[in-house]
Amino acid sequence: MTYAVNGGPVAFWQRPAANNSAGVPLNFTNADSAGPPYDANNQKAAAHLGLLYPGSLNQNTPWDIRRSLSRVPDGTSTTIMLGENIKTGYVPSYPGPTDPSLASFGIGSAAAPHRGAPGAGQLEGMWANPHPLFAAFHMSDDFCDPTGKCDIGDEATVMNGEQVTVRRARWRFANSLDARDNPQRQPEGINGALYADEGWSYLSSLHPAGVVIGMCDGSARFLSSDIDGEIFAKLISPGGQRGMKESWPVQQSELREGDF
Repeated sequence: MTYAVNGGPVAFWQRPAANNSAGVPLNFTNADSAGPPYDANNQKAAAHLGLLYPGSLNQNTPWDIRRSLSRVPDGTSTTIMLGENIKTGYVPSYPGPTDPSLASFGIGSAAAPHRGAPGAGQLEGMWANPHPLFAAFHMSDDFCDPTGKCDIGDEATVMNGEQVTVRRARWRFANSLDARDNPQRQPEGINGALYADEGWSYLSSLHPAGVVIGMCDGSARFLSSDIDGEIFAKLISPGGQRGMKESWPVQQSELREGDF
């Protein structure tokens, strides 16, 4: 089994760019400047939408985040720390047009060849390589559109000094087979792309209908592959947006135990 840590919707919080081939900045906050140079509030929002990000050994760089239990205000029992991902493993060679390791599970006999062979220009997907595409899993960033615009979902009424109506992010696309705004054009939902290349950073397993996840309180759960995208996003987000504008597209309501 292979597990990856919760990396939120972006590979690098300090560079909150989309996963599409254009790599456009995601405008989480409706700030005038989504970047680059990246708006500090967009970076702050990105950091609070995921749990763990690459840092430095001595924790002495501007991009380091040391997240303690107090920095998981949504609750440790309702925040995912680890999740299954069968695409983070090391691939010693290209298996060709047929992948017996998948076919033996009845997944099919025509699995696409995997990338990841060692050599010049290649990256090996394993825990020794801290690249976010190999050590972390992500939720789809298709709750924003391909241009980086995030207020594309339903309308909501919030209090921000006064009662205002805002448009939220399209949260249902955080887990959806229709979310595929990526160079491979593969679905980014849970178990949606079992034949994707190595380094595919979305939750996946060979279990029917879901994946096993580990929560921040040390418990383990089975997460359905068809979980509502908004609830999935809440499980991934550790919170910490207190004091931020409630009218931001990434504003989320509280997650309740019965929601999942």
